[in-house]
Amino acid sequence: MPSKIQAALKRVRDESFGICTRCEREIGQRRLQVIPWAALCVRCQEALEREDGNDGDQFLPLAA
Repeated sequence: MPSKIQAALKRVRDESFGICTRCEREIGQRRLQVIPWAALCVRCQEALEREDGNDGDQFLPLAA
């Protein structure tokens, strides 16, 4: 995680923070509030997860 935060801080410095690194569109404010180190917009993040074969659900279900 620290590398993602460092990368986000670099984007702040070079004034590209909040811009998707893949499609170069603006990342939504709600997404940045929840994941402030996000480098991708929701659409590109979902596409990347599909390409990687990851459905985005990285959490294991809680035991009952």
